[in-house]
Amino acid sequence: MIFASDVHGSDICFRKLITACTMYKVDVALVSELTGKFIVPIVKHPDGTQEAILPDTTAKIKSDADLKKVEDNAKAVGMYTFYTTLEQYESYKEKGGYKDTEEVNKIFHEKIRERVTEWAKLAEEKLGNTNIKFFMMPGNDDYFYVDDIINNSSYVKNLEGEVFDIDDTHQLGGTGYSNMTPWKCPRDITEEELAKKLESIASQVRDMKNFILHTHPPPYDTKLDSAPQLDENLKIVYKGGGTMLAPVGSKAVRTFIEKYQPLLGLHGHIHECKGVDKIGKTPIINPGSEYITGTLSALLVNIDEKGVKGHRFIMG
Repeated sequence: MIFASDVHGSDICFRKLITACTMYKVDVALVSELTGKFIVPIVKHPDGTQEAILPDTTAKIKSDADLKKVEDNAKAVGMYTFYTTLEQYESYKEKGGYKDTEEVNKIFHEKIRERVTEWAKLAEEKLGNTNIKFFMMPGNDDYFYVDDIINNSSYVKNLEGEVFDIDDTHQLGGTGYSNMTPWKCPRDITEEELAKKLESIASQVRDMKNFILHTHPPPYDTKLDSAPQLDENLKIVYKGGGTMLAPVGSKAVRTFIEKYQPLLGLHGHIHECKGVDKIGKTPIINPGSEYITGTLSALLVNIDEKGVKGHRFIMG
């Protein structure tokens, strides 16, 4: 099995995952938290020149080669390019900043739909004639129409809230809903609500000792969920010259694993917390994420009728 989380719109990471499926001859593939966070406007000026408005800089576009480089680089790190005129761009800024306008939000969602649709089609095109079972699951950042796109695929399966047989013995199931974050993302819910979703998953499982659980948030207070502590203004807290860390995972997920002891827990959400830990007899793993550099960070797991034989992290 291969698992990658938090690809956040990175086209190159998704394509690397598709390649890895055949390279490593996997039986099951899972990718979660799918959509990007930024639009890169490519602005055309009245004199015909163009520039790309990136999050931290502005790039002049002097040739078709420059344009292709901007498009490829943006796509690789999960951003979406949008062509506009200077007049349009200025009008968006006048309305409070291009990130916040109704028009640009509409464009943003269209771009998300386009890329997730492309990915589902690519997976089917490259892997649909194989025996590989391919799963995609939205994470807490992903809007609810993402489910509809996955559900419309004749090949890719949506793991959200479901449990699937992945061989004669083992099942895989999970949810991308997360305990509340400071950013109140689309799928952030209370621990109580998350616990109910997890119990719904449990009701579909035949045998917990052969069940692989994927939750987007890791269990609370483990090696997988340490993140910088934030103050009331969402600023990182420093003490003694160092960053203060705090556990930010889900207590409901931890309780579920303590109670049911599934075969394996696969988690994401905290990009910088790649690692392995254990709750009781259940190994839990977060492959981390480096999508912002266009690097695929993924996990290979070998499982047989006796349990988890081994795992290794892959990057590329």
